[in-house]
Amino acid sequence: MGSKRQIGDQEDTPRGHCLRLSGRRPRQTGKRKGHELSGRRFRSFGPGPLAGMIKVDAACVDAGDGEVFDVVLKFCGARLARKIFAIKGFAGFGRPVIQASKSKRLGGRLFIVGSDVAKTSLFNRLARPGQIRFSSTLEGEYFAQLASEVKKVRDTRGKPVVRFERKPGARAEALDCCNYAIAAKAMLQLNLDEREAELRETKPATPKQPEVYRSKWLTTVACSPSGA
Repeated sequence: MGSKRQIGDQEDTPRGHCLRLSGRRPRQTGKRKGHELSGRRFRSFGPGPLAGMIKVDAACVDAGDGEVFDVVLKFCGARLARKIFAIKGFAGFGRPVIQASKSKRLGGRLFIVGSDVAKTSLFNRLARPGQIRFSSTLEGEYFAQLASEVKKVRDTRGKPVVRFERKPGARAEALDCCNYAIAAKAMLQLNLDEREAELRETKPATPKQPEVYRSKWLTTVACSPSGA
């Protein structure tokens, strides 16, 4: 799962996107929106096509900068054992998809996401039909944000330099969150066959029936016939 807090002229609310793994093909299951960081948002996404609930195995939360950096770092530091990582994206094609920084702050550790590497992997998959399946609940704005950047070759000091550039006026929360979900996946070693078997064997939770309280007064008082 990738989560991004939007600051400035955009909404100041966290957004999250979940990337579900099915066989060898990732599935974009949808997006979440909330008004505060909550550990419960990173436990499960919801019921899957099988019996069990789809849990969140790992998550990356964009630490951004300025006023939210310390909040995110402290939040994720307390949940590092659950693979909830405070991250910040950096450009460059020579970086790993994700790696831990050397120093700690506020008891937490920042993880560096190689944004250009993650974007290259994502766009390569998008270029091949059937590599990524998208939820039917996603709206057109999501896909506009997913395609908000293009790869360009610029001449810098006489040398060709490849980089991703944002389309003028485009928002890119969906692209960023999907990259962070890819980074979260890189921190996992999952056996998908075992996970599928686990989900098949898990019985769906039985909804709790509401308790009914019966009044003794209503059962003992007799109503007189009309006109008596």
